[in-house]
Amino acid sequence: QMLPDGQGAAQLLAADQSRELLSSIQAFFRGGSSRSDKYHLEMFVEAEDIRLRLSPADAPAMYADLADAGEGMAQVFPVLVALARAERGAPGDPRLVIAEQPELHLHPRMELRLGERLCALASLESPPRVIVETHSEALLLCIQLALLEGRLDPSRVAIHWVRQLAEGESVVERVQIAPDGSLDANWPPGSFQEVPNLAIRVARARMKKHLA
Repeated sequence: QMLPDGQGAAQLLAADQSRELLSSIQAFFRGGSSRSDKYHLEMFVEAEDIRLRLSPADAPAMYADLADAGEGMAQVFPVLVALARAERGAPGDPRLVIAEQPELHLHPRMELRLGERLCALASLESPPRVIVETHSEALLLCIQLALLEGRLDPSRVAIHWVRQLAEGESVVERVQIAPDGSLDANWPPGSFQEVPNLAIRVARARMKKHLA
């Protein structure tokens, strides 16, 4: 079994004789919108030695062990294994996956791909339960877009905000999602607005510079 810190993920992948889990994870890595975002994952098993190798799709000779391909890639790998097992639903596979900040250290484009993976999983006819603690604006926007485009049923999503009270205690509040993808009053004003606000400031500064 896989430990909470992700140890054992490679062993679970290698033990899957059908290679169904490997195919699922390979699909994630090669699912980019441009060739620069597409990667090929290979697995080599010799006795008890398991090697996972990642290479750009457009430069297969430039490969690196997954552990050396970036902290984000290595960290998201066991999450992908857990999601693939939950999707498969075979005896012994988990039907509940809990992940803490799975987007940590990922490139923003890979964050979006992770968000799309989670939305696709939630849209299955019989989806597993997935609980994600995140600080990622990209994951939230992926969910909102999937709802707006009709790819995700609102009943399949529950968003909660953990709010700290003045006394130091914390409360968990349910955030309702409107049909237009907007969030209700339990969503704190200004949350996750730093990047959009900064982009607006950059745009205004560029306009001011061009008009000067």
